[in-house]
Amino acid sequence: MLSLNHRIKDIYKNPVGKDVIDKLLLQMGYSEVLIKNPIVGNIKLKALPKLTKGFVDHDFLNVALELLNSEPDTPMKYGGPIKPAWWKEAVFYQIYP
Repeated sequence: MLSLNHRIKDIYKNPVGKDVIDKLLLQMGYSEVLIKNPIVGNIKLKALPKLTKGFVDHDFLNVALELLNSEPDTPMKYGGPIKPAWWKEAVFYQIYP
């Protein structure tokens, strides 16, 4: 469960968080290298409103965290046998003119 005490790099490890951060960076015109920087990645979320001078406020962070925490981190348990599917082993060819 993610909270305001987590760091940006923790959010970036979450698949939904990665998509959100990538879209924000795209809109602002920055590269993902910015997030992979250890200094930026280690910033806690609760420090963002102060560091961004209100560009990222607490309301935005609360909505983002609600979105990130809406799905559990663990996959569903499946106790049944694995069924073979023909399409997993099929080979498809596409011939270009």
